[in-house]
Amino acid sequence: FKGRIDRIDLLADGSGIEIIDYKTGKFNQKPVLADKIQLLLYQIALTNHNPPPKKLTFYHLNHHEQGSASFLGKADELAKVKTKLTTSAEKINQRDFKATPNAHVCDFCDFKNICPESAC
Repeated sequence: FKGRIDRIDLLADGSGIEIIDYKTGKFNQKPVLADKIQLLLYQIALTNHNPPPKKLTFYHLNHHEQGSASFLGKADELAKVKTKLTTSAEKINQRDFKATPNAHVCDFCDFKNICPESAC
């Protein structure tokens, strides 16, 4: 897993931090769990940070007129992300690299040009 936090701001009252991720793709004012995973992983990673994350924000560079979407991960969302992360780590440890082809996954896969199961 790899990632880079685009920006972290201290909230004006000093009670926490805001993690900001810049996006150029489609704008979703009310992101669903699949959209939130990246920022939720950052929230999990910085849970013990002092001050802790209090706000997660998608800032859409191509949709200034619509603004941004902010939220904070709820306990059930964080639990689902942790389960997904643990399951992925277990599959890696078991060397279970079964292809899960679909157009979206294949578009971002480093092996799409050589994979016999590519959906592209």
